[in-house]
Amino acid sequence: MFKYLLFLLMLLPIIVSAYFSIVPYSQTLEEQIEAGNLATAKEVSYLVGEHFNWSIKVGNYFVSTPRLVYSVENLDREGITERLALLLASVPDIDRAYITTPEGILWVDYPSNPELWGKDLSQRDWYKGVSRNWQPYVSEVYLREVVEPGYIVSVAIPVKNESNAIGIVVMQHRLETVQKWVAPVRLGMSGVIYVVDKNGRIVAHPAEDPRQPPDYSSVPIVEKVMMGLEGVEEIYDPFENTTMLSAYVPVKGIGMGVVAQQPIDEAFSPIRIHTNLSIILLTLTAIFAAYGAREFDKNKRLYRELTVHHEELEKRTRELSTLYEVDRIATRSLNPNEVLTSVLAKLLEVTGVDSGDIYVLDESSGELILKGQKGLSDEVVPLIERLKIGDGVAGACIQQGDIIIINDIELAPAYMTVYARKTNAKSLVSIPIRVRERILGVLDLVSHSLKTFSREEIELLESIADQIGIAVENASLYENLQQANLELERRLKELEEFYEIAVGRELRMVELKKEIEELRKKIQMSEGNV
Repeated sequence: MFKYLLFLLMLLPIIVSAYFSIVPYSQTLEEQIEAGNLATAKEVSYLVGEHFNWSIKVGNYFVSTPRLVYSVENLDREGITERLALLLASVPDIDRAYITTPEGILWVDYPSNPELWGKDLSQRDWYKGVSRNWQPYVSEVYLREVVEPGYIVSVAIPVKNESNAIGIVVMQHRLETVQKWVAPVRLGMSGVIYVVDKNGRIVAHPAEDPRQPPDYSSVPIVEKVMMGLEGVEEIYDPFENTTMLSAYVPVKGIGMGVVAQQPIDEAFSPIRIHTNLSIILLTLTAIFAAYGAREFDKNKRLYRELTVHHEELEKRTRELSTLYEVDRIATRSLNPNEVLTSVLAKLLEVTGVDSGDIYVLDESSGELILKGQKGLSDEVVPLIERLKIGDGVAGACIQQGDIIIINDIELAPAYMTVYARKTNAKSLVSIPIRVRERILGVLDLVSHSLKTFSREEIELLESIADQIGIAVENASLYENLQQANLELERRLKELEEFYEIAVGRELRMVELKKEIEELRKKIQMSEGNV
C-alpha cells in the first residue's frame, strides 16, 4: 500500500506541473498563430493598396499636365492618343486606357479602336463612383466585353479645368495583374490568400480562374470584410469544404478586402504536436514513476530519471516558445534591421550568450553585409561591417556552406578568429541562413566565457536561422517593390520635365501663328488702302 501511495505522491506534482505548462502555453501559442495570420493579411492589404494608390498617383499627375488639359479642351484626339501611349509605357500594370466626356461618352482610347468612340459608359460602376464627387475611384470587378474580353478593375480619374470636370481618364487593370502583386506572399503549406471587391467578387485568388472570377459574397468571412471589419476567426468555408482559420482585413480607401486563411489542422498543428509530445513524456514519466513505486529500493535513481524527463519537457516547451516568438517577430514588420535586431535580442535572452550578429550576403559584390547586431561594442562594429567570403568565422561559414562551432577560441585557427577575438569571444557558433538550399547569410552567437554548444541548441539555432531566412527574403521582396516605385517616380519626374518643355514650345508656336496671321491681315489692309 505504501508503494502505491509513494507512486501517487511522485506522480501528482508532475501531472500538476504538466497541466500548467501545456494549457497556458497552448493558449499563448494559439494567440501567436492568429496574430501571424492577421499580420500576413495586413501585409497583402498594404501591397494591394500601394499598387492601386500608385495608379491613382500616376493618374493624378497625368491629368494635371497642361498639355493633356489643353488637348481635352480642344478635342485633340491625336494629342490625347500620344499621351495615353506614354502613360501605358510608363506603367506596365495598366492594360488599356481611355478618356470619356464628363457624361461618360468614350471619345478616345489606347490602343485605339474607333469602333468604340461614342459608346455610352455612364452605367459603369467606375463612372458612378468618380462622378459622385469628382474624386479618383477604384471600380468593382466587371467584364470588358470588347477588345480582348476579360474581367478587369478600373481606376477612374477626373480631368479638371480649374474646378470644372472636362473629362475622365480610365485605366484598366487585368485580374491576372493583381494576382501577380499578391503571389509572392505565402501562408503555410496550403494556406490561401485572396482579394475581393466591394461586392464580394474575387479580384485575385491562386486557385480561381481570373477569366471567370466567382462570387464569394455569401461566404461569412467575406461579408465581414465587405463591411470594413478586421479580425481572425475559425469558420467553415463552403468553397474549400473545411473549417479554416481566417484572417480578414479591408484595403483602406480602395473598397476591397483581403482574406488569408489556412485549414485549422495545419494552422494549429504546432499546438497538437506540443500537446502530444507533452502527453507522451507525461506517460513515460508515469511509467517510470510506477516502476519506481514497484522497485522502491531503486527510488533515488528513478527520481533522477523522472527529473531529467521533466527537465526535457520544460526545455522542449522553451524551445517551441522561442521558435514561435521568433516567428512572431519576423512577421510583424517588413523592416529587415528591426526584425533582425529583435530576433538577436530574443536569442541572447534564450541562449545566455553575450553578443550576436547577422550578416546578409550581397550577391553583386560577393561580400557579407552586417544587417543586425546585439551586444557588440561601438569600436568593433566598423571593423566587421563588411566581410569577404572566407574572412573571419562568418566568411568561412559561407565558404564551407556548413555550421562552424568553436567551443574554445584558443584552439581555433588564428586566421579564422582574428575578428572574433576583438569581440572578447571565448566560444562561438556560426550558422548559415538558408532559404530553399540557397544561402542568404550567416547567424553568429558569441559567448565571452567558455561554453559548449549542445546538439539540441544547434538544432534550435538551425530552425531559427531558417525562419530568419524567410524574413530576410520577405523583406527583400518588399525592398524591391519600394525600389521599383522609386524608379517609376524618377521616370515620372523626367516625363514632367519633358512635358513642361514640350508644352512651352507648343504654346509659343500657337502665339507665333496668331502673330503671323495678324501681320498678314495688316499687310492686306495696307495693300487695299494703296
